[in-house]
Amino acid sequence: MMTLQMLAGPIVGAVIGYFTNYIAVKMLFFPKKEIRLFGKRLPFTPGAIPKGKERLAGAIGNVVATKLVTKADILEILLGEELEDQIIHQLNLWLAKNIHTDLYAMTKSEDQIDQLREQLTQYITKEMMGAIDQLEIGEVIAKEAKEAIKEKARGKMFAMFISDSLIDSITEPIAQKAQNIVMEKGAAYIYPQVEKKIVEWENISILEALESAGIGKEKLEEVLRATYEKAVKAAMEKFGSKFDLRSIIEEKINAMDVNELESLVLTVMKKELDVIVNLGAVIGLVLGMINLLI
Repeated sequence: MMTLQMLAGPIVGAVIGYFTNYIAVKMLFFPKKEIRLFGKRLPFTPGAIPKGKERLAGAIGNVVATKLVTKADILEILLGEELEDQIIHQLNLWLAKNIHTDLYAMTKSEDQIDQLREQLTQYITKEMMGAIDQLEIGEVIAKEAKEAIKEKARGKMFAMFISDSLIDSITEPIAQKAQNIVMEKGAAYIYPQVEKKIVEWENISILEALESAGIGKEKLEEVLRATYEKAVKAAMEKFGSKFDLRSIIEEKINAMDVNELESLVLTVMKKELDVIVNLGAVIGLVLGMINLLI
């Protein structure tokens, strides 16, 4: 009987300590809404976490954005060797595919491919004709012809009779005629050649086309890496200020209902909270035993 009375104090202390901490932990989440009595909010309602959800969201967002995942960290990840190698590898795989196959995969229609081919041919032909027009081929022909005539006449007896005005009277009409012919009929000559070349390119990969142009795999990879790194840095510089990780996390947590937030916290801290509850029982037991000794 005496032994039971001696054990009662520590046992009761352990039970009280356990349930005190258990209730304290539960009060972190409960009640989930404030309770009012006679128009006044009861103390400790809602629970600490539901009540401080906005503050908690801001704190978590701030820690993640400033300590765990900064913009510099994101840039480092994007420019990391492993990720960059994977992206370059995928780009090389895409470049190695047959162009026609890629076009068909995108359009699912030979008619659309024909239409794209025609549009591309027309565009290239138009750009080439524009470049030719800017060259002013007529003037080039006139200038070269004038120099050729002077060169052939140099040292000859009739050279004294060949003046610049005479040469111009011969070369300028020819040059103008040549210019007119090129601009009127040039497209008709260029178009089928461009179309033929485009059809040839369709049956090879972009990689093969680049190699035929003298750009090897090593040079291509160097260009791809430089372009990727430049694009990532430019994107981060342009959109970095708009990419507010803190706000994103804060909004995400604030959008959670109390049950989701409770689940999130328990996922991270369930073991620690259980330790606190059990520690309450241990402290109660120890205090009960100390009380026996006093």
